[in-house]
Amino acid sequence: MRTELKGLPAGIYLRISDDKEGRELGVARQEEDCRRLADRLGVKVVGVYKDNDVSASTRTKKKRPDYRRLLRDAETGLIKVVLAYTSARITRRPRENEDLIDLGEQHGTVFQYVASPAFDLNTANGRMVARILAASDAGMAETTSELITRKKQQRAENGQFHGGGRPYGYEKDGKTPRLCELKNVIEGVRCIGAGQSQATVIRSFNDRGSKTADGHLWAVGNFKRTITKLRYVIFDDNDPERRGTREHSSGTYRAEWEGFVTRAEHELMMAQLNKAAQPWSHGLANGRRYLLSGLLRCGGCQASGERCGAPMFGQARKRDDGSRQRRYRCKGRDNYARVVGCGKVFRDAAALDEFITEAVLYRFDSPDIARVLTPKEDAAKVDELTKKLAGFDLRRRQLAAEHALKPYEDYDIMRATIMEAIGDVEKELSKLHVGSAKALIPEAQPVRAVWENASMEWKRDIIKLVIERIIVRPGGPGSHTWNGHRFDPSRIEVIWRV
Repeated sequence: MRTELKGLPAGIYLRISDDKEGRELGVARQEEDCRRLADRLGVKVVGVYKDNDVSASTRTKKKRPDYRRLLRDAETGLIKVVLAYTSARITRRPRENEDLIDLGEQHGTVFQYVASPAFDLNTANGRMVARILAASDAGMAETTSELITRKKQQRAENGQFHGGGRPYGYEKDGKTPRLCELKNVIEGVRCIGAGQSQATVIRSFNDRGSKTADGHLWAVGNFKRTITKLRYVIFDDNDPERRGTREHSSGTYRAEWEGFVTRAEHELMMAQLNKAAQPWSHGLANGRRYLLSGLLRCGGCQASGERCGAPMFGQARKRDDGSRQRRYRCKGRDNYARVVGCGKVFRDAAALDEFITEAVLYRFDSPDIARVLTPKEDAAKVDELTKKLAGFDLRRRQLAAEHALKPYEDYDIMRATIMEAIGDVEKELSKLHVGSAKALIPEAQPVRAVWENASMEWKRDIIKLVIERIIVRPGGPGSHTWNGHRFDPSRIEVIWRV
């Protein structure tokens, strides 16, 4: 026993890199051994510092809050002795090891280990041994990391499941299908590809009691992360076994499990998601209050004389008699006081909602609407665009790999050109509506029959299915009336998709 340490305040540092079950058994065993060491040394344990399930390797970017607290307490003299199971438990980084050497030299901190040799950092030989051990620990950690990384890549190339939690739609082994969940995935992919909003699909999932793989309710985040996974996508449409896709940082591979979503369906969904990408400002709880908010475009002019074209949003105003009027307006400035529109065009919301609704329902009164929405040539066009998109994406990855080996001077320009081409193809895809568009249309009855009691999100989805944009021209109603409203239909231009 080192008698010179007897009675000194000590801190125990505990760390384990991998605690998948979250039971902290590893750090508990370390603490028991460190407390026995404290008893042998005669030091007084005044603090325990624990970073569970956190690596201290040279590659990790995870922060270790208790490690930083340990250093601060040692610098202030709150602890004089640091106890750990091995030196590698504290750090495997040579740079951080120099911080520990500074503690020993400047503050007299002593490090004692259960299963590693102790050394005096106040001597040149002690510091040399510490640096040798730190370099050895770092080398061992990096070698292990390389072996694990290579093993993971090999598993990916073989299409094997990477392990971890149960993937939605499959059993714990990651291969056996769970069909009740896969039906939800297929429904979600097809509905989003048809132009339906995430809110509508998520609400329908939650209303019928469907849960995530972890048993939680669906929300925007977990819904989008789930349906956009490539594991559900059939790797090769010509594969009779319809194997799925195994994702890895090195590329995509034919998986050992079955896929259930065609590549065309996946790309069409992604195009719709990219097209509608925006901050989720409305939320699922509050819902929308204006049917056409964001779907309208201002037909006025900016001060410069240029066409405005800014989106119009719902906003109520208070009349002189104290009543409130729901209306749509061109927003002149955003929340950051930046000019975004002319701010001069307004329209009564009740009248415009009724006008657009009647126009859409009249369009859906045609028995041929489903056939018109899903022309056969669209399916072929989707397939063509999907292959083109895959080709551009492959070239993008190849360019990145080539640039990593031998940097291109014009890499940024070359990459920008490819990304622009990818964006153009995605825009074309977002305009196409294949057979999945029928998922929005009720089969047993006409759209008009279910419209009144339908949700506002569903109504918006139906509107977006047949209307590309609605332009609101400036000018008041004058003497015009329509369906009991002071409203001039000639000031509204509807650009139909079909």
